[in-house]
Amino acid sequence: MTHFLDQFDHGENSQYLFHYCKLDQRKFDSILKSQIYLDDVRNFNDPYELHYLHTADSDDWAEQAKDYCKENDLPYDQDTFQKFIDRISSDPVERETAMIRMAENYSVCCFSRELLNPIMWAHYADNHKGICLIYGFDLGIGEGNLVGIPDLDGKQISMFLDDVSYQDTFPVFSAKKDPNTEMKNRKILSTKGKVWEYEKEVRIVSKRRPGLVSIKEKSLKGICFGLRFPKLSIEMYVSFLQKRFSWLKFYQIEKEIKTYEIKVFQL
Repeated sequence: MTHFLDQFDHGENSQYLFHYCKLDQRKFDSILKSQIYLDDVRNFNDPYELHYLHTADSDDWAEQAKDYCKENDLPYDQDTFQKFIDRISSDPVERETAMIRMAENYSVCCFSRELLNPIMWAHYADNHKGICLIYGFDLGIGEGNLVGIPDLDGKQISMFLDDVSYQDTFPVFSAKKDPNTEMKNRKILSTKGKVWEYEKEVRIVSKRRPGLVSIKEKSLKGICFGLRFPKLSIEMYVSFLQKRFSWLKFYQIEKEIKTYEIKVFQL
């Protein structure tokens, strides 16, 4: 992959990411308008999105536990506190409320760090009949010292990059009300089980509402067509897009002859 990315101009803080997708009219329009789509995490295909465990740290839940004891005329002791933690940990309404709050506060766009993954092409690029968009984002530092993509005016950063963490255990939710805890809780949005590790996923996480958002035109560096993308359609798209975006490079996936791997060639 090194020789492949070397074909692009690298800025000092550039980050290259890949977005697999089906090329329908909606996606084509977003390409022409230099937009990406920030989605509600609850629309994703992993049923464990936003799943978490409650921390049993008394400092985190002290105020809520005291209110619970007062409302139910109970003594505030270790036994009662543990019962309170057990209740909120197992209460589906409590859990669903926290998950909804998290989903409504953030929206997400998904990318991968890998182009030559046959499974990704099958799952997310219309069974190898779709495309993979090649982005090169110039990054900056924003809130909480997090790395993100500057807005079009360059004055602020509202979209932050998060590498997905793959682990065997669920992330932990804390009830503390402070900025540091909010940042830690936000990792729930980018934590998945190890079974998904092959995706090498990177997420743009934003407090924007779900929907299309404009990015710098030249963030899109190239388009790679799947190995089953019709040849005549490729010629049509390349001819049209080259007139619109003169810097774009175009590629297609093909099969290796002696292994189960795939490779990319430039059109």
